This record gives sequence, C-alpha cells and structure tokens, in this order.
Amino acid sequence: MSGSYAPSDIYQALVSAGIPSTDAATLTQVAGAESNYGANPVGTTNANGTTDYGIFQINSGAWPQLNPSSLVSAPLSTQAADAATVYNQQGLGAWATYNSGAYQGYASGMPTSVSSSPPASGSATATQTSGSGASFNPATWLPALGNWFATIAARAGLFILALLFIIGAIVLFGIKSGIEINSGPE
Repeated sequence: MSGSYAPSDIYQALVSAGIPSTDAATLTQVAGAESNYGANPVGTTNANGTTDYGIFQINSGAWPQLNPSSLVSAPLSTQAADAATVYNQQGLGAWATYNSGAYQGYASGMPTSVSSSPPASGSATATQTSGSGASFNPATWLPALGNWFATIAARAGLFILALLFIIGAIVLFGIKSGIEINSGPE
C-alpha cells in the first residue's frame, strides 16, 4: 500500500465486505483516527510488545490468524475484509479510537446523496429494484438483515431469561414468607 485512501473508497470497501452502512461510515472515521486513512500503516509498538497494522490498525497479538503485518501492503478489499472479521466478532468497540471518541473528527466517506441513475454497464454491483422504485444491493442488505435478526434474538433471549428470573423470585419469596399462592377456587 502506498499513501492513503480516500474516505469514500474505504467506506465502499467496508460496505462491500458486509458492514452495515452506518457502521461502515463510523469505521471509516476510525480508519482516519487510527492510520490517517492508511498514510501510517504501521503503528508504534504497544506496551505489550504487539504492533498494529494496516488502515484499521489490526493488532498482531489479538488477531494473529489475520496475519496483520501483511496488511501493510494488502489491497483495500483485503483490509476491509479483515476489519469486517474483527467487527463481526467484537463490534466497533474493538478499536480504541472508537471507544475514546477520537474518530469523531474524521470524514466518514458516506455518500451525501444517493444517485437515482442505474449503475454503469459492466458494474460489479448487482442492484435490484423493488416495486416502490427504491434500489438496493443484496450484498449489503443481507448481512444487515442477519445482524438485525441476531440482535432481536439476543434481546428476546435476555428478556425471557429476566422474566423467568422474576417469576422464580416471586415463587421463592412466596414459599419463604409462607404466602400461599391460590390457584383458583377449591
């Protein structure tokens, strides 16, 4: 990799890697804070002896399976795919500049308007049009839909667990205090 990338290119690579658009915009800002959009692809050695590499400064100790040192010369698509791996396992909280808020002063690369013109012929992006005339890219909405279902399922599971805990506490409290629970007429 030589030089830095435009925020809009980073954003598009992240969306293509399956990161939902809002988080792709935030992660583009994180790339600005972490490496100045790739201008500084090798971080300083951390206190624990590890080093952060690439546009997204992926840590060599935390992610050895991604071979972070190779990210210095990896194409943008590879770096975005590796960032998506980290994001899918740890979310945006994997990046210190996100947690500290240091990313907020950087450009997101998110388009300010959506073009209504069809993609150029030979475009690698497959778009479909629904009955309302809105276009969407299946490569971006399927992962987002999967993330939405996973979030709903996790929250529903926590709700059911909390409800069972409350019911158990009520029954236990009733037994310990000698309160008789009447289930109907005798």
